[in-house]
Amino acid sequence: MSDLQDLTKELLKDKEFKKEFEKLKAERERILPLKEQGKEEGYSSKSIEI
Repeated sequence: MSDLQDLTKELLKDKEFKKEFEKLKAERERILPLKEQGKEEGYSSKSIEI
């Protein structure tokens, strides 16, 4: 395993960290399909200045 995976595994033993991690994971899973859809339609994730 990589260092990052080992660290994440160790941190997940902490109940508060795991709770926050799961909440952010669920949020990320909602956002990623939207990001991919935007790429397919030719949009960039960079901010646009007007």
